[in-house]
Amino acid sequence: MKMNNYQKALITVKEQFKSCYDFLYLKIPLKVLNQLKLLQELVDKETPKKVKKRLKAISPIHDIVVGICLNCGEEDLKVNCNYCPNCGQKLDWKIEND
Repeated sequence: MKMNNYQKALITVKEQFKSCYDFLYLKIPLKVLNQLKLLQELVDKETPKKVKKRLKAISPIHDIVVGICLNCGEEDLKVNCNYCPNCGQKLDWKIEND
């Protein structure tokens, strides 16, 4: 999976913190580790996740394609919505060719 710019920046920040604290023989404070964990969660939400697609019957003769968020399980996502309305996960609707 290709890394987005947010992930690259976060990795750089983590490496800088680690090298600074290692140089001083100190442990990274728990407050800083918790903030880095929170930033990782935000980066993860901005990293697109595939959408599980399914057909939904809207009448006896018509079906529509809807999606299911693989992060939270939210169903009936409208095709090509960019983010899950329930959890905020960025969505990837692309179809990959094998």
